[in-house]
Parts: sequence; C-alpha cells; structure tokens
Amino acid sequence: MRALSLRERRLIAIALAVLAVALVWLLVVAPLLNGFTERAAERDTLSAAYQRNSRLINAIPAQRRRAETQGALKDSFFLAAPNANLARDRLRERLRKEFAQAGGSVSAVQDVPSPAGSARAWVQGRMTLPQLQAMLGTLDNSPPYLITESLRVSADKAMETGRLDILDIRLEASVPTLPAAR
Repeated sequence: MRALSLRERRLIAIALAVLAVALVWLLVVAPLLNGFTERAAERDTLSAAYQRNSRLINAIPAQRRRAETQGALKDSFFLAAPNANLARDRLRERLRKEFAQAGGSVSAVQDVPSPAGSARAWVQGRMTLPQLQAMLGTLDNSPPYLITESLRVSADKAMETGRLDILDIRLEASVPTLPAAR
C-alpha cells in the first residue's frame, strides 16, 4: 500500500470532519431541536385545551341558571300525574272542559293508545267556527301545552241549510307526561 499524499490526507481529514459534524448534528443537535419543537407544539395544544376547559368551567353558573329556569317551565310542557291512567283522565277532562267553555256541546271523549311518557285522547262534539277558533287558541296558549295530533271538521249541515252554522268537530291531542307525587 502506498503512502497518501498530503492533498489526499487533507481530503480524508475534511471528509472525516464533515462526517463527524454530520453525526454530531444527527445524533445530538437535531433531536435536541426536535424536542424543543415538539414540546412547543404540546404546550400550544395544552394551552388551547386549558382555555377551552376554562371557558366551559366559567359557563357552568350560567348553564345552571338556565337549567333552573327551564326546570321551572317544565310544568308548561308536561302534564304531571302520578300514573298514566290519571294523566289520561286529566287530559280527557281538560279537552272536555275547553270544548264546553268555548260553547260547544261534547258528544264523546275517549283515550287513544299512546307511547309511555305521553297521554293521548280525542274529544268530539259540535260548535260554531268562532267557538272552534276560541277553543284552539285557548288550548294552544295555556299550559300544559297540548300537541294537536289531528282536527277533523265536518260541515254536513251547511249543505242542508245553505249556511255555515254548526260544525261537527273531532280533536285529537296529546301531551308529554311526567310522574308526580300523589
């Protein structure tokens, strides 16, 4: 093997120095810098989560007040009764009462099968159009608010008399129920 010239030794020395610098960069400096970058990204993520959680925690009192307000309104949207039979009785009685108070004559009131957590019934009778409008307005605007499932209006007598006078009405309504203390 022949001896290397001065120029070759310098090139090998420079190549070894570049290799040493590259190894130091890859094994020490790059992981260190990557660690800083990763920790900075993690800090940003944690900071965003902290701010989001802080907003949620700060919103708890307002949400609690809103829930209390809505809890006070539940009697407007639910019919409270100790059991399903009493809920159906109360719904039938309300339909009968509203029909009669509007000036109509009730001919029948009956339950309709309904899913658990609700009561459903229909009322049938005769009344005039203004009485029907008054009854529907009262039913729609007095708690507990009822859901009108169907309304059948028949004006068979109008064909005989030639004027719209007495209407045959069948109103089916339902209401969500809540268990209540006896």
